[in-house]
Amino acid sequence: MRLGRRGTAVGVLALAALLAPAPTPAHDPGGFALQAAVLTTAAPTLDGVMQPGEWASATTTTFDGNVDNGQFWIMHDGTDVYVAFRRLEPAPGTTNRFQLYFDNGHNGALTTGDDSWSLGVTVPGGSVEVVDSYYNGAFGNPPDSVDGGTTDTNGSATYTAGAFVAEFKHPRCTADISHDVCIPINGAPVGVTFYFIRFPDEGGFTL
Repeated sequence: MRLGRRGTAVGVLALAALLAPAPTPAHDPGGFALQAAVLTTAAPTLDGVMQPGEWASATTTTFDGNVDNGQFWIMHDGTDVYVAFRRLEPAPGTTNRFQLYFDNGHNGALTTGDDSWSLGVTVPGGSVEVVDSYYNGAFGNPPDSVDGGTTDTNGSATYTAGAFVAEFKHPRCTADISHDVCIPINGAPVGVTFYFIRFPDEGGFTL
């Protein structure tokens, strides 16, 4: 995700604190662990349609305590991390995206190599874009593929019936280009910030 290329983030949610929109990603370095979200059923079908029971094993949290504002689900099977996000969007922008941005260094600051995964859908048309990107020391967050890396995120997103839905997975541990991320499964926290981003910005409200 190249934040700031078009429009601005509509809202930013750090897991432990609600933050106002910011020009660059912010981090909560002690706010997230996978301990309580082990995949205990069959892996979900990553088609952007949340079927009944698919995410029953996941840990779930809402933006601002309101499922209409956005709700995400996270679980893992030891190898991959599975993520779903749903938000009611009666009047969507041309592009709607959900992104996870990791504080790889656990230092609460933007550091070259900090990893990010995102999934978005365009409206109308429904074309889907999956992006693995990283902070390169300048505002922009280029995709890994720009510097010879690989896209490790896999999934799909849809916009139907006034709702944006994203479902995707990413390896729990990766080493790519000059950055890497490894999310613990033993309860140790890792800094992660969750974003819903709509382009163009149609009002700048905070989730």
